Amino acid sequence: MIKAIVFDVDWVIVQSNQDKKKVITETLKQYNVYWLPWVQDILDLGLNRKPIFKKISEIHDFDADAALETMTQKSIIFESNPIPNLLVIDFIKNNSNNYMCFTNTALPGTSLDRVIAWSGMWEYFKKHLSFDDGTKTQNVEYVLNNYNLKPEEVLFIDDNINHINIVSKNTWVHTFHFNDYDLSIEDKILEINSL
Repeated sequence: MIKAIVFDVDWVIVQSNQDKKKVITETLKQYNVYWLPWVQDILDLGLNRKPIFKKISEIHDFDADAALETMTQKSIIFESNPIPNLLVIDFIKNNSNNYMCFTNTALPGTSLDRVIAWSGMWEYFKKHLSFDDGTKTQNVEYVLNNYNLKPEEVLFIDDNINHINIVSKNTWVHTFHFNDYDLSIEDKILEINSL
């Protein structure tokens, strides 16, 4: 039986993924690296902003820290007023007494704080885990270890199939590839609990 649900934020709780991709592109253009022929291969990996900039800086002379700060400043607008995914937000609000809920996002902690503050959902989560706390896998392991949960009791929801595959392979928790806003979390839980 599912006891805990771990939610990605971008493109699951809020619809900000396209805005984030746009700001990453704008920042890379500003630092004159976007058009390098191998940069698109790095972008296609579906990584967070920090590992993207780090990988580019390992290949090309590029100030990853300055670019990260630039992107963080550009992101404040959409992170402070994101488009909500009301179905997921309603699910969390209506079920926080039934399941332990956690965030697990590739956003930096300050960005996550802005999104959660905007949504008024502080009290619905046991813990707000971000990129600053660890990778997606490390954050799920934190939930397992610190809340005395077994893998079969945890559901991890993410829109990125790479994150789903890595977390599933390393932690054995249930996963839900959230690639359509009409998908039902309730139906997924019923499916898992009936196994």
